[in-house]
Amino acid sequence: MATSIRMVEYLRSRITGRRSIKGWHNVGLLFHHPNFQEKFSDFRQADTDAFKEDQVMKSVIPIIEGKITGTKCVSGNILFTNLEHLTDSTLVPGNPDLYYGARPEQLNRRVRSELSDRIVPSTQHDLPIVPNFFLAAKGPDGSIAVAARQASYDGALGAIIPLHRYITVVR
Repeated sequence: MATSIRMVEYLRSRITGRRSIKGWHNVGLLFHHPNFQEKFSDFRQADTDAFKEDQVMKSVIPIIEGKITGTKCVSGNILFTNLEHLTDSTLVPGNPDLYYGARPEQLNRRVRSELSDRIVPSTQHDLPIVPNFFLAAKGPDGSIAVAARQASYDGALGAIIPLHRYITVVR
């Protein structure tokens, strides 16, 4: 958690131009990765070179994420058109730059069908369902406030999942 906060603080300082982190170059002490210095150097270079949101998503975010083994649990840039609206339908559907969820086959088909408008973000059936982590990225000229609002809205869409009624205890 502290590592993520430090990385976010570092990114925020890059966007705002203010180095508010004391000892940000010592973030490596929080990591137990043998090649941290090299990885962090790669991260800083990718961050320096990224001027657009697309560049951040393609070069910076993968360094933060590390190796993803369950690629069927990750997607992004997908309009959440299948989810129930949070308001009177005047807001656009959620569209996170990146989101994590469960593989569709991990959830009982009947439950998936009954709760489709609350847990299946897209009608494309091979994408992750039950979204539970959302990311909105911005380039150096992007607004942190806008990214926070976008991620909060996408997160709110993920928070209305009523799966607790379907949980059974297996003995």
